[in-house]
Amino acid sequence: MKTLLSLILLLLSISLYAQIVNVNPDPNGDPWIAGDALPMTPEMETTVPVMVLTSQSALDSLPYVVKNNELKYMPPVFDQLWTGSCIHASEVWYCFTYEINRLRDVSAGDAIDTLTNLYHPFFTYNFLNDGDSTAWTMQQSGFDIIKVNGCPSFDDYDDPALDSASLMHLYWMHGYDKYYRGMHNKIDSTAFIHWDSTLNSLELLKHWIADHNNGDETGGLAEILIYAWSGWQYFALFPYGSPEFGKQWNP
Repeated sequence: MKTLLSLILLLLSISLYAQIVNVNPDPNGDPWIAGDALPMTPEMETTVPVMVLTSQSALDSLPYVVKNNELKYMPPVFDQLWTGSCIHASEVWYCFTYEINRLRDVSAGDAIDTLTNLYHPFFTYNFLNDGDSTAWTMQQSGFDIIKVNGCPSFDDYDDPALDSASLMHLYWMHGYDKYYRGMHNKIDSTAFIHWDSTLNSLELLKHWIADHNNGDETGGLAEILIYAWSGWQYFALFPYGSPEFGKQWNP
């Protein structure tokens, strides 16, 4: 069996972590807080390489703004509902879908009329959640499954169970032919980008987003995990150093 390996890098930051989910189906009710992203063990962290700036990318001037979400590779924004699948929404639906479509130069479906070139986060999440829609999962757990087993396209994975609030987090795909096709959608490797509180430490991330850290015409996506257990705090105005400095932000 010849398996196509997706030779792409999908980025994580391990500086911050956690996901907070309001599982109350009543949007006007008190929040029912559940969910957390489990941090990787130090031993696991050592297995993921740290990305370094390439000479090709270093020669490129960073643009004023990058809008990779407007490229054809990007899947549409979807409603995660009340599930604790944050890690897999980020890793599978957004990062993996974008990066493998970019590698193949194909357009993402719209998730309404066309499910082709989309990859559902529940394919990986449902292997790990023990049937609990609020279950915690570890960062990179979605990537790790795809690295070994691949990921079926949404049009293969689709099932009426995904339309049911009580079944969507329990569903496992049936049919070897579908799993076999999914084996052709794999990740070759992932990498960390570390940064600190200084703006200069973000340069590598900017180059990845701008030109894929390779001098390419299109950039990549990165996964950022943010600790928010004590609640969100945000700036009323965009802070100094951002392209929109001084403008009002209405979240």
